Amino acid sequence: YFMKTSKVLRNLNRGFLLSAVILIGVCAFVILQEMADKNLEPELKAMAQEFIADSDKRIVLPEEYRVFDESGSSDSLFDDDFINKITLSSSVDSGFYSDKPSLRKYSLSWLNSILMTQRSSQSYFTSAKTEIVQFNSFSVYNGKATLSFDVLFSCEVLSIGGSSAMDPVRQSETLTFEKEGDKWIITNYDTYRFQQFYNYSNGGEMT
Repeated sequence: YFMKTSKVLRNLNRGFLLSAVILIGVCAFVILQEMADKNLEPELKAMAQEFIADSDKRIVLPEEYRVFDESGSSDSLFDDDFINKITLSSSVDSGFYSDKPSLRKYSLSWLNSILMTQRSSQSYFTSAKTEIVQFNSFSVYNGKATLSFDVLFSCEVLSIGGSSAMDPVRQSETLTFEKEGDKWIITNYDTYRFQQFYNYSNGGEMT
């Protein structure tokens, strides 16, 4: 009986010891992951600052692409070739996007949308200024990260009727990042201010 009891206790001790080792390992992993996340946050915030500043230049179409049609018809202004030429050219890539063509194209869908909006509405940015005024939330999991923030956006616009300036408006935005090799890339840019621009260019107001 005594030997059986001793064997049971030894097995229990081994079980407790194994559980303790696993628990310590899990805790160590969580702590190290939290430390890595804290180190990553300022890196991606800096990347967001650079991306937003770069986006101000990308949304301004070259003069040769600012087409006006006095009849008001925009059908002839839709040209996928010019959109692809601008969004997918090497001049656009400032190190923010994937080297994979399909993912790169998806990541640039925000730029595609705003360029097409300008062509269809016949209202074009001649200058833009965007400033991140507040960072809101940051999360990272399994090689992906999201960063949300508020921006203050103002711009000057040229349309058939002439030039106008939009007063600064504050909007919330989100960037999604993904680890590709040894670098972080932007895979999605969630913004509402370009929809606001569309409303403005069609006679509404930026709100």
